[in-house]
Amino acid sequence: IYKLTEDFSIFASYGYIDSEIKKYSTDPSLVGNKAPYIADSTFNAGFQWLGDFSESLNIVTRVDYEKRGEQFWSPNNVAPRDPLTLINARIAIEDKQGDWSLSASVNNATDEEFNSEYVLGGFVHRANPRVWRVEYRHNF
Repeated sequence: IYKLTEDFSIFASYGYIDSEIKKYSTDPSLVGNKAPYIADSTFNAGFQWLGDFSESLNIVTRVDYEKRGEQFWSPNNVAPRDPLTLINARIAIEDKQGDWSLSASVNNATDEEFNSEYVLGGFVHRANPRVWRVEYRHNF
């Protein structure tokens, strides 16, 4: 996280995984393949801005960008999931005393369609589509 100003922060991260099956007693012919369910790379970036909405309220906006690289579903590496991009956003009004907040957010803002799980034999679990939320939080 890097604070450009007192109210504006940016962040980014990158991960690369060179996964490899080292030992597999069920089927030794798959040794050397990529491990299943592991994206070969990930990249996250975004920003958060905090500002005065009024004398007693803050406004907070945040945008998150996520890029996931290709991943395989099985040790035989025949059913890859293509790289995907996700964008999430949030805006909130918060009491400066920390007593309450009201926020609206969206996950998967571009409504990316992808599988979050796949099991050989045909079981597929689709990831959530675009999801909108409104949340109120009160601290006692």
